[in-house]
Amino acid sequence: MGACGPERPWTVLPESEVRALRQPCSRDFPEGLTGYWAPGKADLVDVERQIDALVARELAAQYGDADDEQDRLRYRRQYVGFERAGQRVIYVNAVAAGSHSWRRHTVNICDGSVISFGAVYDPTRHRFDWFMFNGPYNGRKRPGPR
Repeated sequence: MGACGPERPWTVLPESEVRALRQPCSRDFPEGLTGYWAPGKADLVDVERQIDALVARELAAQYGDADDEQDRLRYRRQYVGFERAGQRVIYVNAVAAGSHSWRRHTVNICDGSVISFGAVYDPTRHRFDWFMFNGPYNGRKRPGPR
């Protein structure tokens, strides 16, 4: 906790990070995302409000009872705005670990399964419509996109 309160667990990456973000090591990147825009704090209110429930659903789909996993994983979230079919969407790169520079640079983790995921939030529909954990870890099968 810093002098002004708890550290915010998310950041908006600059446009210079888009190329690295679009090339994750062990998961797909969603098709059709183009351009760049920087989401503001107001754009992320609904995303932040829904993300824990999304992660809980996806962990449950992978592991059944996911309470222990979710308690252990505290994701740092990197946000970037893209366009898809002429509409603005918000891409989330989430990592349960990362370097000290995670607020400025893309964190790209290979394998790791649930320690990293990507997701797309549609602000027009107020919902996530794409999600994928990283590739295998401990022999678990890589999930497909949701």
